[in-house]
Amino acid sequence: MEPNIKTHEILSFPNNYTILDLETTGLHVEEDFIIEVAALKIRKSEIAGQFQTLIQCPLSITKRIETLTGISNKMLVGAPQFSSIASELTSFIGDDIIIGHSILFDITFLTKELEAMMPLSLENSYVDTLPISQKLLPELVHHRLKDMAAYYKFDTQHAHRAMADCKMNYQVFEAMKTTILHSFGSYNNFCSKWNTLSKRIKAETIVPLKHSFDRAHPFYQKKFVITGALSYLSRKEAMQEIANLGGLNMDKLNTTTDFLILGNNEYCDLLTKMSIKQKKALRLIDEGYSIKILSELDFYELLPFEKHMLTPTQG
Repeated sequence: MEPNIKTHEILSFPNNYTILDLETTGLHVEEDFIIEVAALKIRKSEIAGQFQTLIQCPLSITKRIETLTGISNKMLVGAPQFSSIASELTSFIGDDIIIGHSILFDITFLTKELEAMMPLSLENSYVDTLPISQKLLPELVHHRLKDMAAYYKFDTQHAHRAMADCKMNYQVFEAMKTTILHSFGSYNNFCSKWNTLSKRIKAETIVPLKHSFDRAHPFYQKKFVITGALSYLSRKEAMQEIANLGGLNMDKLNTTTDFLILGNNEYCDLLTKMSIKQKKALRLIDEGYSIKILSELDFYELLPFEKHMLTPTQG
């Protein structure tokens, strides 16, 4: 069962807030667990406090996650369980606006854990720095946290540890605030132009950034259509990943389409709310055409993906 998210997204540029970041055993909230929590309290745009701990979990950490995060099973021996730090963490966050890169991922995992610990809950407003970076700097190929830190020339050496990512995210957010004021004159000007800052991407404009491909990869020479808003990549970035693997992007779904990728929110509502492309794909499948429908997370499983390396919000 999906966690009951009580937080809500806002577009804001506060000087007082809490940066939040988690490391987990994987991407699926139903079957994966938190292995590290970090939070950074910001007051008047300066670091005023921090919270960090490893977390015991019932799963064994895979080699992939250990390589990515540097967190091993041995490191979690003797670490507290989430239940023993939950009250301290929620007290640290308080009523602050929560800020993070693809922050809904972290909020979803926290909500799952907190639902078993009533009356503790997370109902704060949150700001996702990912869509801000996508709107602010649309010319960049990727908007992953590490990419944005590199763009602003911040240290990325310890990326994928929770506190290091919190500090990176803090630097990126403050740098973007400065960029917005320089480019738009005020936060209000930026916000008022929010809906016109991105343009619809045409498939023909996406070309691979490499010249050789793994012909055994399931995406090679396959035709892709994307429908709905992705949670962790902009549409342009997702299309670029496809092209870089030798796949072929399409604007419209037809009988030659091999894969339809559904924005994660649409996939969850598949039985009750379908896009025109979804309905068409299901009709063509019934007629015998071999179109495969992938959820957003299924799509990511076939990419060299981890939470902070894809532009993990919507484009």
